Amino acid sequence: MVKDGRSSKDRDTATSNLSIASFSRKLTHPHHRQMFDYWHGRFIGTLPPSRSAIDPLDIPTAVLPWLVLYNVHWVSDEQGSERPRFEFRLVGTGVVQRYNRDSTGKYFEDVYDNATFPRMMAAFSEVALNCRPAYAQLQMPIPGRDFIPYERLLLPLAGEDGRVEAIIAVMGFKPN
Repeated sequence: MVKDGRSSKDRDTATSNLSIASFSRKLTHPHHRQMFDYWHGRFIGTLPPSRSAIDPLDIPTAVLPWLVLYNVHWVSDEQGSERPRFEFRLVGTGVVQRYNRDSTGKYFEDVYDNATFPRMMAAFSEVALNCRPAYAQLQMPIPGRDFIPYERLLLPLAGEDGRVEAIIAVMGFKPN
């Protein structure tokens, strides 16, 4: 992946220790803090961990139902530039119940409507292109119900070439 004349492997692929500490202070949901600490603890130098460095048996069990794993596929557009395409690889049971759907094996364009798709692509592309975590407070639309507020943590997983090969999302909901 080339951006600004440098490949993602050549760029500083993670925030500095000070920035990481600053980012982690934003995380108030216990699942986010637990997963962030686990993810950050598996860094290799400044490079985030690969998917193979993440062992589901080591992830706190309270986090697993709220975790979503996305594969990042790098595809060429009409201009020859590479862009990410996101596939739901694994969707936790808590997320499936909240959304009332299991999107495993589907791509963003198969799941999101025309209003939601651009926002999701922008947020996930930012993580994939910059190889940096992201946090957001959002509203989840539920058909036939009101919007449900939630928090989302996105954590990149780097491939051997330094590009993001996967993204872990952890959803944080307040108790009902």
